Amino acid sequence: MVTLIFLFSQSFGWNGLRAESGLRMNQAGAYGMAESDTLLILSDDLNQTASGVVTGGEFLASGGWKVSAKNAMIFYDLAAYISDGILEVTVSNFDPGLENTFNRHHVLSMYTNHWGEHHQVELLDTDWNLHTGFNYSNGVKLQAATYENNRDVVLPGDSLAWDIAQSYRLKFIWRGDSVQFFRNDTLFITNNHNHEFLLRYIFLGRDRTISGDYVTNYQNQQYPAMVGPVFSNLRVMKIITDSTLLAPQIKFLKVVRIYANAANLKWNLSEKGISRLIFRNVNSVDWHSTKYLGPPQQDFEYTIDHLAPGEHYEVKIIVKDEQGNTSSGVPIFFATRTSDYFLFKPIRDSFVEQAGIFGPTRDLANMGWLYLMVGNGRKIFMKFPPINSDSLAQRCVLRLHIRNEAGNSRSLRIYPVESAWSEDTVTWHSQPEIGDTAVAVLNKQEFSPETWVNFPIAINDGINNGLNVAITSSDSGWISFDSRESYFFQPELIIDYRTSYVFNGEIMNPRSHPISNVKVHIR
Repeated sequence: MVTLIFLFSQSFGWNGLRAESGLRMNQAGAYGMAESDTLLILSDDLNQTASGVVTGGEFLASGGWKVSAKNAMIFYDLAAYISDGILEVTVSNFDPGLENTFNRHHVLSMYTNHWGEHHQVELLDTDWNLHTGFNYSNGVKLQAATYENNRDVVLPGDSLAWDIAQSYRLKFIWRGDSVQFFRNDTLFITNNHNHEFLLRYIFLGRDRTISGDYVTNYQNQQYPAMVGPVFSNLRVMKIITDSTLLAPQIKFLKVVRIYANAANLKWNLSEKGISRLIFRNVNSVDWHSTKYLGPPQQDFEYTIDHLAPGEHYEVKIIVKDEQGNTSSGVPIFFATRTSDYFLFKPIRDSFVEQAGIFGPTRDLANMGWLYLMVGNGRKIFMKFPPINSDSLAQRCVLRLHIRNEAGNSRSLRIYPVESAWSEDTVTWHSQPEIGDTAVAVLNKQEFSPETWVNFPIAINDGINNGLNVAITSSDSGWISFDSRESYFFQPELIIDYRTSYVFNGEIMNPRSHPISNVKVHIR
C-alpha cells in the first residue's frame, strides 16, 4: 500500500489505518511524544510497488524491495520541506560484514536538495546519510552535513553488530539543528550542527554522490549500493511544533519581464512557504505546472519559458506549508510579445573537473545533472536550442545566477564549442574542443552569491543555430551557478532582434502588453 499525502496521525496510523501498538510514537518512551504530535507525510509499504521513482532492484513476493544490484535506487520527492520529523524504515537481510564489496556503499540518504550528491563543494544544503563499506569495519556510518560543516560518526561492527537473519527498524529523528539515529528504538548517534535540517528528498539504496577519492568504476564515478538489504514499511512523519490551519498567503504576484516566448514573474508570501506555478494559454483548457519550488522562503522569482508569441496566458500561484495546508491567489493575465525578443534556457549543461581539485578522481566523473562550477581546473559547457528565425540577432546576453563563490575578484571567459559533447557523459577527459577567440569576457569582477551576472555575447551569424559555449577561468577559487536542473534561476539566453534598441550593457527590460488582474477577451 502506498500513501503520499498529509494525514493527521491522531486519526490515522502509519498504514492509513488505525495505528498498530507496535508502531506508536511513544513506544518505550523513545520519542517522548504522542501520536497526536505527528503528521504522516509518507507511507510506503514497498509491497510490489513504490510511490517513488524506482531504478533497478527487485520487489519480493513476500513483500519488500531488495537491493539486488549496485545501481538499485528508489527516489522520493515529498513535495514539502520537513524541518522537524521522523523517518523510519524496516530493513532485513542486512549485514555489512557479509555484504560489503567496496570501500563505501550508500544505503539510505536524506537531502534538502534534489541533486542527491553529498560531496557538495559549495555546502549550501543539509543532508544526512547512512553508509556501509570496508572503511567502516563491518559497521555503518552516519554522515550529516549542514552548510559549513560535515560530521561523521562510525559504528563499527564490533560495537553495533548486525545479523543477516534479523529485521531491524531504523529511525532518524531531526529537530532543529540535531539529527539522531535509532535501531529498534535504541538511540546510537546524536549529531548536533549549527543549522536546522530540512528533508524533502529520500534515496533508498544508492544516491548520486560522486567519488572524490576512489575510482568506483561505476556510472558517473558514483558510489554503488550495497547489494542484499530488503527495505519495507517506509514512513515519514512531521513533528508538530506549531499547529496552524492556514497556509501562507500571497501578498503580491507580478510579471516583471515579458518576452515573445517567456515571462519572468515575482511573488511574495506573508510567511515562509513553498510555491508552484500553474499556467495556461487562455484559449486552452490544459493547465501546466511547475514542481513545488523551495526551500521555504517568502520571496520567489521564476521564468516560464516555452510560451507562444503573441498569446494571452493566465497564471496562478499555489502555496503549501509543512503541514500540507494550501492556499492560492488571484490569477493574473499577460500577453507575450510578438516576435522580436526571446528567452531560452539550456537544453544541456554540465561542468567538468580536473583531478586533484576537490578529489583525485573527479576527472573521471560526469556532473551533468548538478549545478555548474567554474574556476582553475573546472569548466562549464552549455548548449541552447536552435532558433526558428531567419532574422539577424542584434544583441545577445547570457545570464547566470550565482549560488556561491570562493575567492576574490576573477575573470571569466566564454568560448565557442567546436565539437560534439553529451550532458550525460562529458568528463574532464572527454571534454569537447573549444575555439581560440572568446565571445564574451568579464575581467576582474566581484561576484556575490544570490545575484545575476550578465555576459554580452559577441553576435555572429550562427547564433540562430543554438549557442554552444564553454565558460572558463584560470583564477584560483571557484564560482557556482544554478543549472537547468535548478528549481529557480536557470541560465537564460536573451536574444533581441530589434534594430532600434540601444544596448547599454544592462539586462534588457522592455514592456509590451498591459498586465493586470482584469479579464482578457478569449478568442
